[in-house]
Amino acid sequence: MARTNNETDAVIIAGKGADAYQIVNGKRTAYAGDLNIPKNYLN
Repeated sequence: MARTNNETDAVIIAGKGADAYQIVNGKRTAYAGDLNIPKNYLN
C-alpha cells in the first residue's frame, strides 16, 4: 500500500471484516485486521 501523493487522490478501502486473525492452512493466524491496517496510512 502506498501513501497518496496529494490531497485530491482517492483512497479505496475494501476489506473482509474486522477479524483479528486469518485462517492459514486451517489454523488461526494473528492479523492486525482490515480496520487497523488502513489507520497507519490515514490521518
